[in-house]
Amino acid sequence: MKTSPALIRLTTLMLLLVPIFPSGAGDMEATLDSSDGSSSLVVYDAASNVVTDTRSNGTVIGGGKNNTVGVNASYCNVCGGRSNLMENGSDYVVIGGGFANSVRGVITGSTIGGGRYNRIRALSSDTVIGGGYQNRIEMNSSCGVIAGGGWNDMADDSDYSTISGGYNNTIDTNAERAVISGGHNNKISLDSDNSCIGGGYANVIDITNRYATIGGGALNNIGPRCHGATVAGGTSNMVVRAGVCATIGGGQENRVWWDSTHGTVAGGYKNVIGIGSEYSTIAGGAENMVNLNVEYATIGGGWGNDIDMAADKSVIGGGVSNLVGSSAQYGTIGGGINNEISSSALYGSIGGGFANTVGTNCEHVVIGGGVSNTVGTDAHNSVIAGGLNNEIKSSAVYCSINGGLGNTINTNCERSIIGGGGGNSIAGLVHGGTIANGYYCSIGADADDSTISGGNQNQVAAGARSATIPGGSFNACNASHTLAAGRRAKANHQGALVLTDSTDSDFASTSSNQFLVRANGGVGINTNSPGATLHVNGDAVIGTRGPRFGMQAVTRNTSGTLFSHPGGSGSLVWNSATYTLTVQNTAGGYSDISITFTRENATPTNTVGRALDVPNGNSLSLAGVGGQGAGWHVIAVRENATGPGFIFQGSGWNTTIGGLVTYWY
Repeated sequence: MKTSPALIRLTTLMLLLVPIFPSGAGDMEATLDSSDGSSSLVVYDAASNVVTDTRSNGTVIGGGKNNTVGVNASYCNVCGGRSNLMENGSDYVVIGGGFANSVRGVITGSTIGGGRYNRIRALSSDTVIGGGYQNRIEMNSSCGVIAGGGWNDMADDSDYSTISGGYNNTIDTNAERAVISGGHNNKISLDSDNSCIGGGYANVIDITNRYATIGGGALNNIGPRCHGATVAGGTSNMVVRAGVCATIGGGQENRVWWDSTHGTVAGGYKNVIGIGSEYSTIAGGAENMVNLNVEYATIGGGWGNDIDMAADKSVIGGGVSNLVGSSAQYGTIGGGINNEISSSALYGSIGGGFANTVGTNCEHVVIGGGVSNTVGTDAHNSVIAGGLNNEIKSSAVYCSINGGLGNTINTNCERSIIGGGGGNSIAGLVHGGTIANGYYCSIGADADDSTISGGNQNQVAAGARSATIPGGSFNACNASHTLAAGRRAKANHQGALVLTDSTDSDFASTSSNQFLVRANGGVGINTNSPGATLHVNGDAVIGTRGPRFGMQAVTRNTSGTLFSHPGGSGSLVWNSATYTLTVQNTAGGYSDISITFTRENATPTNTVGRALDVPNGNSLSLAGVGGQGAGWHVIAVRENATGPGFIFQGSGWNTTIGGLVTYWY
């Protein structure tokens, strides 16, 4: 008797399946329905498992109840479970078990591992639902995977996409190669190929996004056409429409708005990169904003900081409520509170501090820090280093205030400087004015190149150019090229130099080019203890036309020349052994010299005088003067009544002689 091939295959398959069902498991039946010549096997316990016969070659139901394999379901396998369904035309499909799982329509090579109410629809070949509850792979989503979880849905035409698990996650139509790793209520929308949600809750990648990613968190959103955008985590963060390659690292309620390509918010709370702000960054903090159409801008952190429209490449490092105004490109605020670089102030910089302001249309302006310092409109290339309430007003270019309190450089100044102090001011239209320090000092309008080094309430008047006050108090230069120093010195005339002591009264010039000194303690030159109003210790030559005048203190304790006239009109020679003072006429151009010796205030009180001529080359000696006693000896020497000469005044002497020579020529 010849055995049919179908019977051989049936017998073999039954033998393989016998160990699956232990003795006593219930009534087992094997049913072969082969009315058209095909062969299928049903192995079931308690009835109702069905394989429809039409061309269902090699199909197996391993057990369970009410499982069904439809027409043309070749080489399919329902391993067990209950009420599982394979519809017509499902080749090489497997349902591992579970309840009410279904593979519907023409499908090849797909698998449902188990669970309940899971479904793979028509043309979704080579797809997998690992298990879980009410997971769905819709039509034409080839090679899709839902690993588990519940109520997860992969819509039509989402080839090669994956939902790893979680609850109520969705990959929408045409979202090929998309991935949701888990979480709850996450969604990858229509046409968002190669996009990924790592997990979390209610995160959404909106339509037409390629390569977009949400790492996790809750209620995060990537809007339409944000190709390559990323929200790493956090809560309620959003990349809004066409933010290509934009990134939000985390935090809460952060936004990257429309067309902000490559914009980045690293974290924080309610930080915003506005529409069209490409390549801009907010590192963190709260309620910071890069406004509309700002490219390459950066806010490092802080709270309430703002880079306004078109302020490209500007930076706010941190702080609170700092502002870089509209079109203020390349502006920088390092930190602090309420600092502002105003609109169109290019390359402006505020290091920190409180309520400092760079005015509109400035260029290359710097405020280092401090409180309430201001550089006005169009004050290009000006600097306030710090301090409180200092101000460089509008159109004051290349000016500087280094610090202090309440100092002011007024409008239209150039190259003017206030080093510090308090209440100092340089009026408008001053070029090159300087107040180094002091208190309430001032330089008036048009007083170019004038200087006040310091002091109290010193003043250079308007129009007093190149004037100088080195210091002191209540001094004034009221004309150009003047100098006033001390206390209440008043240089009122051009070229006047007025120096005063501490006397509390005005001392003023009376004419141009005067050099006036008020020194109630005397003026000393080469001496620090003047014995008169003017005390010169050393040579003094006065004048450049007519007779020149000088004084020289002389002394000797050994024999030798005591004094030589600088014009050649004789000399004094001292002999310490004989107490002899000799007058010599050594000038080749002089025929004789008239000499007078006078002894004053001596005892006896009479005066001795002699008048003699000393011819050229000769000398006259006064011997024994050391024995003349106390008093002054005066020797007058001159060539003639109007010619060069000198007077020597000396006290009584012994071996040492000394005194004062006054000479002229």
